[in-house]
Amino acid sequence: MNDPVSRSLVSSDGAAPASVQTTSVKESWVIEKQRICRAEVAAKNLRAVMALRQKHTALLHELRARDLVAMRHRGQGQSLIESKHPKSGEIERRLASLSQQWDVLRQLATDTDKQLADAAEAHQELLKLSEARRLQLEDAIKLYSLFAEWDDFDKWIRDKEKMLRTDEPQESVDNAKRLYEIC
Repeated sequence: MNDPVSRSLVSSDGAAPASVQTTSVKESWVIEKQRICRAEVAAKNLRAVMALRQKHTALLHELRARDLVAMRHRGQGQSLIESKHPKSGEIERRLASLSQQWDVLRQLATDTDKQLADAAEAHQELLKLSEARRLQLEDAIKLYSLFAEWDDFDKWIRDKEKMLRTDEPQESVDNAKRLYEIC
């Protein structure tokens, strides 16, 4: 009668042992974590996605740590049920509820992990595409700048050709000298 399970069975008032009474606290924790996992993954940039992933990784570590405790409590609960504890029905109901909630939480955590991985991948792809687009725009600016320079140069050539093709005699010596220098 020195083990905790045996001691809990000998309670004078027939109340459920403390480990079973804390089941409702654990169930509340599981429900809270489910709410967190159900929250929509809405990150506007890669930094936000990475922050969400870090938080989710911490949650996964917490789940693993608490899973060991939950397994121990399930084992204690099963022992109480098998030993026909006066509150076996309630213990069984709570264990089933906690087990179901725990399974839902694991699935939600897995789904959220996949969503965050997909979001991170999508943001990475978006960064690559935006960088490619930036390079295309820079190339377009260079091209249009070159076209503008060519147009200016073409205009200058036409002006000089026009000036050189004039058959009219120059009215001043300065104009004649300027034409001579151009040629």
